[in-house]
Amino acid sequence: MTFSFLTILFLILAVVTAAAIILSGWFTHIILYPRVVSLSECFLKETQKGWMSTSSFASLKKEDFTISSEFGYLIHGELISNHGAAKTIILSHGISSNRYGMLRYIPLFLEMGYNVLIYDMRGHGASSGNSVTYGVYEKQDLKSLVDWLLQKYGSGMSIGTMGISLGAAVSIQHASIDPRVTFTIAEASFSDFPTLLAYRLKEEYHLPPFPLISLTELSCSLFGKINLDNISPVKACSTIRTPVFLIHGQADTYIPPEMSRAIFDALTTTHKGIYFSPGAGHSGSLRADPEEYKRQVVNFLTAIESF
Repeated sequence: MTFSFLTILFLILAVVTAAAIILSGWFTHIILYPRVVSLSECFLKETQKGWMSTSSFASLKKEDFTISSEFGYLIHGELISNHGAAKTIILSHGISSNRYGMLRYIPLFLEMGYNVLIYDMRGHGASSGNSVTYGVYEKQDLKSLVDWLLQKYGSGMSIGTMGISLGAAVSIQHASIDPRVTFTIAEASFSDFPTLLAYRLKEEYHLPPFPLISLTELSCSLFGKINLDNISPVKACSTIRTPVFLIHGQADTYIPPEMSRAIFDALTTTHKGIYFSPGAGHSGSLRADPEEYKRQVVNFLTAIESF
């Protein structure tokens, strides 16, 4: 049996198309439903790293809370009170983690006189939610947390946000829709989600962006009800009036530091800053140089408090 050139070409295209569809379905599942660690696993991991001892965390004045997302699921977290402080910071964790992934930052902000709110983003920890949406729904959940704090403490409470990786991207997108926060600190944020996907495809799987990104965008729209093109902290910058401080490890190969630079350049807010931590990997700036990290954050917060 002989095959014409057109028949062979058709078979090749059919195989390539089928492979692209299968790969995009697999990639979509990874995006929407990443493997997440349990609360106990994350807490053990972070305490073993020495960020905070079990006894030190247990001694904190904490309040467990649950709020309802406007999208019908529950958000769980803990509010750590700091001797009647008039300012609170909300800490947002990274992908696959949960509230205890932010243990390392609790002593820093308690020392600076903040109450500290840690919580599980949708699809993580004890919080419900069908999938991860990289800011589409999460930014609204963060807005609901601000609502809850203002209802609890009153309008005199100063509220800031801080996030790492996914939490950083969520915090920036939230700042674009909620002018009530007094500052946002974003460590290792991506600038644009489709751009990050193309980068990760190349770095992790050695695959080209076309046609996988387009097919994945379609799959996420159909099954996750999200438009990936709208997930873009860099595009959100034009409407942010909140002071923003960006942090990124210079040796970050997961989310390149150039993405924080792009966000910084796009910010139109009057007060903004950026710190690139020498030798630090992804979300590793605090560990790389704790004293310099603290100095950078304190200087930023001191500067904006004077305005």
